[in-house]
Amino acid sequence: MARIYTRTGDGGETSLIGGSRTGKADVRVDLYGEADELNCALGLAAAFLSRADDARPDLSARAALLCGELAAIQSGLFDLGAVLADPERCERLAREDAGIPGIAAATLERSIDRLEEDLPPLGVFIVPGGCEAGAALHAARAVSRRLERRAVAAA
Repeated sequence: MARIYTRTGDGGETSLIGGSRTGKADVRVDLYGEADELNCALGLAAAFLSRADDARPDLSARAALLCGELAAIQSGLFDLGAVLADPERCERLAREDAGIPGIAAATLERSIDRLEEDLPPLGVFIVPGGCEAGAALHAARAVSRRLERRAVAAA
């Protein structure tokens, strides 16, 4: 990627992989924008976790584990964006009823189960906040749920 913008203006359109153009209001563009926003939110949470790791050595191993999990999810989100920005690949995966490479629901669920083992059972909803990392993870959760709702609506 040579530049962060094209310097050509866009007229409300954007280029997809392969060179085709589509409107910026296209559901595909909206979805990969949502994936990008989630990726940013997870990156912010990881940055806060790294800082918390410095302040709380007792949490070092858990913070490192979680940062690794977040990095893997971020990589999968880049894969998702690439698929959504490539009309031919997106349609081929839909025809084959294949998942998105790099995003395996079963792997994510195992990670959640492993991380949840250290938590007490939840009896009530949690009010977002607490430490910076926790608040950032709550924001990322909300973004992921919005992405999920829009993806289901688009299917």
